[in-house]
Amino acid sequence: MMLDEKKVLYLARNDKDKSSGVNNKIGDTISTLRIMGYDAHSLQVDYDGKKEIATIAKKIVKTKAKFIVIRSMGTTNLFLQPFFFIARLQGKTLIMDIPTPRKAAFHEAMNTRKTKFSQLRYVVLYCINGPWTMWIMNNILLSGDESKWHLFGNNKRIIKVGNGIRMDRFMLRKCVALWPSSTLRVIGVANISFYNGFDRVIQAINFWNNKENSRYRVELTIAGEGPEKKKLIELVKTYRVEDSVKFVGFKSKDELIDYYNTSHLALDSLGLHRIALHGISTLKVLEYCLVGIPFISSGKDVNFPNPVPFRFEIEDNDSFEGIVEIFENFGKLRAGFTDQDIRDYAEANLSIESKLRKMGF
Repeated sequence: MMLDEKKVLYLARNDKDKSSGVNNKIGDTISTLRIMGYDAHSLQVDYDGKKEIATIAKKIVKTKAKFIVIRSMGTTNLFLQPFFFIARLQGKTLIMDIPTPRKAAFHEAMNTRKTKFSQLRYVVLYCINGPWTMWIMNNILLSGDESKWHLFGNNKRIIKVGNGIRMDRFMLRKCVALWPSSTLRVIGVANISFYNGFDRVIQAINFWNNKENSRYRVELTIAGEGPEKKKLIELVKTYRVEDSVKFVGFKSKDELIDYYNTSHLALDSLGLHRIALHGISTLKVLEYCLVGIPFISSGKDVNFPNPVPFRFEIEDNDSFEGIVEIFENFGKLRAGFTDQDIRDYAEANLSIESKLRKMGF
């Protein structure tokens, strides 16, 4: 088979309607590769079992693309091994993108699967789907720390690269929430799961807004849907902070701009330690940086190897005291940078083109 050295195929299993962040990442990757001179295309299939595997397998073998980027598909990777092998014999370069380390996927599954049988079944598949399924790859992209088990035999293939974003996805916000103010407005955007750690922020708001000497109120807006939303709503009711925490559901890009314009502070995922992650690059932070809004994070991020004044890092645990401390000192913290400073950092360090260069394109 004659391969096209400038052709790239990106394969992913993704529900476009529910995973807008993933959809945006794939779209940005394809458009940036085209700008860089590559003939790039993507194939995203739904979660429909055997049909999905057959569609992807056929594409892997039939494509004339020199480069195939595969967004890790969990146990589906195991069933695709024969087709990966054929692709390597054909001279194709295989790049496995693992956006969430496997050790984190394991801990998430153990927390969300309700029956012992379901957990046992997952453990068996997890063990079978071991590090050897990656040995066929030319390169493996990691955005966070992985377990020694899955690194076995793969260290030479690993490229540690954080998520990137197209600079034109969001512009620097034109309106900036003024400070000082009687209200500190916080925005959290996510597919709401237990590892987002929004419960920590709700606890901090309950503590802060009930302090006698609080100089201003804190209000939190949560944009998104997800399995943890009902629990958070119950927590809000328990603390009786309904007037301080609002759930506004999924919001489009244009709708989010209005929330960014009126918010002083944003939230990264603050519960990643619950799935054994203490360092990973998240997608939402990239948007925050483009619009120029500071944010609270916990744990490390490869996109921020050194401290920056607009990334407020708190304890990598379930406590809320660090968040309260940020509320207390927000004025001093905010005085150390401008929105443009945040945007400038994104342009210098977070562009998707810079990430693709690291991958060899």
